[in-house]
Amino acid sequence: MNEKKKTEIQKKAQDIPDDPKKIAVVGLMAAGKTSLLKTLFRQFDAVLNITPTRKVERSVTEFLHHKLALWDFGGQDRYTLKYLESPDLYFKKIAQLFYVVDCQNSDWIEKSLTYFKNVVEAVKKFSPDANITILYNKIDPDFPNQDIIEKNMSQFKEQAHKILNCKGFGYQAYRTSKDVPVWVITAFSKSMLDNPQIFDEISSQLGVFSETHDLDAAIVFTPEGFGLGYHISPKFNAIEIRDLFIKFFTKFEQMYNIMPVINLQFEGLNIYSTRFYLDEVSSKLPLYFGLIYKKELQLESISTFIRVLKQKTTEI
Repeated sequence: MNEKKKTEIQKKAQDIPDDPKKIAVVGLMAAGKTSLLKTLFRQFDAVLNITPTRKVERSVTEFLHHKLALWDFGGQDRYTLKYLESPDLYFKKIAQLFYVVDCQNSDWIEKSLTYFKNVVEAVKKFSPDANITILYNKIDPDFPNQDIIEKNMSQFKEQAHKILNCKGFGYQAYRTSKDVPVWVITAFSKSMLDNPQIFDEISSQLGVFSETHDLDAAIVFTPEGFGLGYHISPKFNAIEIRDLFIKFFTKFEQMYNIMPVINLQFEGLNIYSTRFYLDEVSSKLPLYFGLIYKKELQLESISTFIRVLKQKTTEI
């Protein structure tokens, strides 16, 4: 890479303010990296019109107390070669690496493993303290041959474990699909939490609350798109879960800037959401408590439960 291009990349990196945590989303072309990010940020319409990412697309967001610089790495061969030729420019100061695997494409599993190995080696050299998460993507509920997905995932998982173990990295791994938003929220959010167990504990509390009040679903999430826990009635399959949450978040996006409390019917669902703050004094760090319900809500019970959530979220 010539010096002019290196300087351009360095300037773009410097444009991101306040030294946020660098989050790298990496994988081969068509692995679904950008689709996952669009789903995480509830841009469902945009998922339908995605074109291949050119080079690296950078954006800034927040999750609780942290500013995040997202680096969405294009996966075409001409770009992946450039990243590996100049690893000091691309893989330096990474706090969290997400590696995305297309589990539907059997022909590219070996190629993806080779790229993964090269990326891990670069991260080990330039970001040795990075956290690593593997996203086994395109686990789409309506994909006709689930056996192919399981076979490809198993093949990648076995070799990836050896690669990471050899380099001394621990890691997390999740199944994801752009069609199931809560899977995407879970994968990114738990990876970003200093204590991922908090997510499970809040999910457990949401489960008890949901069962007590006969709710279809409950979720705690941030305005940006991350989550702190959720529960869904076990009666729903993956396709039904997809439909529930896409409807919920579609209506939420339309209304939340207008109404701090949403309580209405939308496409056959009863939807409720309310806002609360981790820091009530300064009204900073807003969170949303969302419900999908059948029977009339007991608002006093919701207020009581939000106090429980506030107490739990102070542990984050």
